[in-house]
Amino acid sequence: MLDRFVCQQPWIGAKISGGGRAIPLAPPLLRVGQGQVAVVGDAACQVFSPHGSGVAQGMLAAHVLAKSLAKGRNAEDYNAVWQRRYGGHLAGAVAFRRFSQSLSVDELSDMIERKVLSPPMVRNSLIQRPPRPPKRALLRSGRGMVRRPQLAPRMLSMLARMKLIQEFYRLYPRNAAKIPQWARQLARLAR
Repeated sequence: MLDRFVCQQPWIGAKISGGGRAIPLAPPLLRVGQGQVAVVGDAACQVFSPHGSGVAQGMLAAHVLAKSLAKGRNAEDYNAVWQRRYGGHLAGAVAFRRFSQSLSVDELSDMIERKVLSPPMVRNSLIQRPPRPPKRALLRSGRGMVRRPQLAPRMLSMLARMKLIQEFYRLYPRNAAKIPQWARQLARLAR
């Protein structure tokens, strides 16, 4: 069905390459649209890094690109709109993935057992949403961190970094000349 659809679309060119490669778990590209070129999905590192999901992110990016083009705008518009709307979420998720990869099996088990990683937080991660646990879950999480004090600073630092990155992406410049300066500031935040 997909092959038939592709054959019926004159605007879709021949496949250049693809398939069978590693999922990019890096932050999204700093430019996903420039000039006559726009990239979406894995090519743009539009992947939810904690569990490597990229299909939904690629579809969201394609939707933003299609809307920009339908309005008579260009790849730069898609770039700025997508970065401001979705880039921070995906870049912030990289901070969470790096934190979770640093945990030992014992630390991770303990965090789940003590509800530091509560069911609402895990659920949000599985559906690719930022962690927004209910207040009760936050209180349980706080009590759990008190019992595992060496994890609390690391986790709080990661959560703060995630939020800073997410908010910083809302300031993504529309002027391409300002992107390098913005990127340098982002690199300092993401360390």
